[in-house]
Amino acid sequence: MSSVVKLLRHLLLQLAFFILGASLLSFLSFLQKLLIGYPQRLIGYLIPVLAGGVTSVIIAYLYGRLRRAEQANLQRAGLDLRLRLPHLLVLINAALSGSLLLCLFSLAQKVLAGYPLHPKGFVVPTLFGGASGLLIGIYLLRNHQLLASQSETLERLRQEKNKVSDILVSISDGLLVADATGRIERVNAAALQLLELEEANACGQPLEALFARAVASSLDDFFSPERRGRSRTFSLLTRDGKPRTVKAQLVNIRNDRGDCGGLLLILHDTTEEHRIDRMKSEFISSAAHNLKTPITAIAGYSELLLADGELPVSQRQEFLGYIHEKAWQLDRLINNLLDISRVESGREIRLEKQLLPVASLLERVQRLCHQTPSTCQFRIDCRDEQTLVFVDPDKIEQVLQNLISNAIKFSPGAEYVFVHGHRADHCYEISVRDEGIGMTDEETTRIFDRFYRTDAASATAPGLGLGMSLVKALVEAHGGEIRVQSVLHQGTTVTFSLPARDDKTP
Repeated sequence: MSSVVKLLRHLLLQLAFFILGASLLSFLSFLQKLLIGYPQRLIGYLIPVLAGGVTSVIIAYLYGRLRRAEQANLQRAGLDLRLRLPHLLVLINAALSGSLLLCLFSLAQKVLAGYPLHPKGFVVPTLFGGASGLLIGIYLLRNHQLLASQSETLERLRQEKNKVSDILVSISDGLLVADATGRIERVNAAALQLLELEEANACGQPLEALFARAVASSLDDFFSPERRGRSRTFSLLTRDGKPRTVKAQLVNIRNDRGDCGGLLLILHDTTEEHRIDRMKSEFISSAAHNLKTPITAIAGYSELLLADGELPVSQRQEFLGYIHEKAWQLDRLINNLLDISRVESGREIRLEKQLLPVASLLERVQRLCHQTPSTCQFRIDCRDEQTLVFVDPDKIEQVLQNLISNAIKFSPGAEYVFVHGHRADHCYEISVRDEGIGMTDEETTRIFDRFYRTDAASATAPGLGLGMSLVKALVEAHGGEIRVQSVLHQGTTVTFSLPARDDKTP
């Protein structure tokens, strides 16, 4: 019903403008005929009625469009309504065109009505046509400027929208944009990956529905208005059942008036951070244990020596040997920690390099194998022993000690540990292979991470989770490379290479 009323009002308004324009031009035409002495004939008013009415309707229509455009605040978007020289030329052309057109209509009217062609008979058509053309030109020019400004504004809005979309895609944290009722309108790729969702399934859903796999009670009252702006850390189970730790924050999106126009949910995956924190805690506990063990032995044997000065020489030597061994064990542990600290802080590991044949390194390997208590037998097969390498022998011994120790620790019940060496192009490769518990592909890719220990390693042998990280740092400090191959329940092979020298020049 309202649309019908609006249509009737619009038609009546147009009719009023038509009557107004027709009456004005007819009156001017009447005055012109009266002054010139033209006879007052009804046909003489046909052109003034039509031209005046149509012109008035056109001017009213263009004026209405201009007002509506201005009310849309397009002027705030940088619209410049000042008239410049090209605009003035357009308006002059519009006024002349209006005058010429109405003069042509007046000429046709005079011919039809039989009026004599007198120059004074074209004064009113010229003035009225020029004024009408000028008004129409002004409104057309203004509308053209408004449309151009609107096009520029829409283009800027499109660019801003694309920029916002690019920002949402680029941010590594998950972002979900919802309306004031909590229904999702936009979601970035990071949030989809974090929540394991498809965008089509997420949009339109309430925020609470996306956290069905959250651990019970971890999101209690999180979506209530009172909790807006506060962060909450909760656990989320992935589709394969693994826990994922997520830090979430829900904030209001406010407009210029300060009203809440929507909601923004920010999700930050802190799983890795929590894992590192947990490993650090385990490291501190394990490091304290590993430091305390040799200190306890040193303290115990030294107390026995101090308490009983009559101990036999052989027993005193035995106790001193234990103290000496544990002191060096403590020294190696501290050196490992210091080396790891240097690597983490970006400092280079101090190396005291010497040019020596591989044979001298293999002697250290054999000594390590003989000194290491184990039920395993060692099979050492090294060729090209006279190959020269420029290395720090103590650091390389540290590498070999870690690898051989790991091979023994993670090979319970295995019969052999194999050590192989050979020349390969411009480097010398040494590998240590065991027949132990092995690792999965995922564990193999993370074996060089700080503090990382496999589940089987944590269950079978104590440690700090720093050995392989340190081994990799020491090998790379020599310009070498290291790689690991492992098969679960079959064993692990660790191979590292050292640059070979073909001459005796360091």
